[in-house]
Amino acid sequence: MISRAIEARFDARKRQAALGGRMAQRQRGGALTVDEQKVVKALLAKRWRNQDIQALINSGGRKATVNSARITGVKKDKTVSASTDDEVETFISRKQLFDPVTGLNAFDDERLVRAREAMILAVQVFNAPSLRFKTELFAVLANIAWTYLMHEYYARKKNCLWPYSSQSWISIKSLKPISMTYRQKLMHSMRG
Repeated sequence: MISRAIEARFDARKRQAALGGRMAQRQRGGALTVDEQKVVKALLAKRWRNQDIQALINSGGRKATVNSARITGVKKDKTVSASTDDEVETFISRKQLFDPVTGLNAFDDERLVRAREAMILAVQVFNAPSLRFKTELFAVLANIAWTYLMHEYYARKKNCLWPYSSQSWISIKSLKPISMTYRQKLMHSMRG
């Protein structure tokens, strides 16, 4: 028993030395957002248990987990107003749409889910022995998958006019004009 306690203390000192003599700093990522606080308040009013609320908040791909003290803090805070029943149902259904295998949420990452499905279907079609039109189908489905990925890339880069703009999908600043003669374009395309 004593040797385990000494080893644990020694390990703690080694970890502290690895940090350059500094103690590890607490991460602040576990705080509830304003929307989560409202949902917690509504669920408490519906007599949900703290541990069930904690499990719901921590599910769905949340990066930093929440401990039960955060739930108790919302319970004691009189300034937090409760969400409506529709907002709570939306919150719960968004949490349930999370796929733990892929790490994607069907609501938040819709384009990535569709890109993945299109590419999986392209490979399945290409590997099907009974189809004769598989090369063309693979090319079309792979193109669709890459298009979804490109849309997601530009949407995350915030370099697009998406989704409610009447203008072009991709912003003008991301396009670079290329001035080549026809012969230069032909030679450029032949190089690969």
